[in-house]
Amino acid sequence: MVAKILGLFIAAFADAAMAWLKARQASQKDHDIGRVMAELDAAVRGKEVADAMAQADLDGRSDDVAKRLRDGRF
Repeated sequence: MVAKILGLFIAAFADAAMAWLKARQASQKDHDIGRVMAELDAAVRGKEVADAMAQADLDGRSDDVAKRLRDGRF
């Protein structure tokens, strides 16, 4: 009788541990996806800034673009 109760307790604990591990893995995947998306967004934004700076240099407006970047209005 005690062995049966102990076996049920161990089985319930194992199920809870597996559910926790699966939830943790799903959370980690979401975190990884978010990190990759943030890196891609930063790369695209960096390219946009570089393109704008290059165009501003061609147009002779590099001071205006630099001021906008400092003010955070880009």
